[in-house]
Amino acid sequence: MDLDFSSVPSGGWAIDTPSLKRAWRLKMAVTHPDRMVGRSEKEQSIGAQQSALINRAYETLLNPLPRAFYLLERHGVKEISESDSLEDPELLMEVMELRERLEEAESEEEAAEVRKDNARLLDATVETLEKAFGENPPDLETAKQASVQLRYWTNIEKAAREWSRGKRVELQH
Repeated sequence: MDLDFSSVPSGGWAIDTPSLKRAWRLKMAVTHPDRMVGRSEKEQSIGAQQSALINRAYETLLNPLPRAFYLLERHGVKEISESDSLEDPELLMEVMELRERLEEAESEEEAAEVRKDNARLLDATVETLEKAFGENPPDLETAKQASVQLRYWTNIEKAAREWSRGKRVELQH
């Protein structure tokens, strides 16, 4: 079975989300484990594997951070590891300030403000990724740096979404 999603431009960033979702649904209609009932054990196993691959591809393409990592990998950039961190001191200060504001938040409203400010940074980083991958050839160094940044903004988003009074704020890098 061809697992290629035609809504993804060759090496590019832009995703036609409705087309991606349509392609995912069509492929899942064929491979979903519920469709394999009554088939041989081997066919059920193959269907389950294909279904898992299709789901993983869909989630990777739908979400900016895994999509950035995937596109970098397709262009031969080594995997971004936990040891890759922000080298820009100004950017690192922004990350630390957002984290501190979240730790010091006393209400849902304050946590929501951090989330709102972080969303602006996240959106700007996604725009940077779109431009970097849109160049011919892609600007892989900028894309890699933006991917590291996006990992921080994504982690702050998750922490802000899960915020509760008195709970320790932990960011994964």
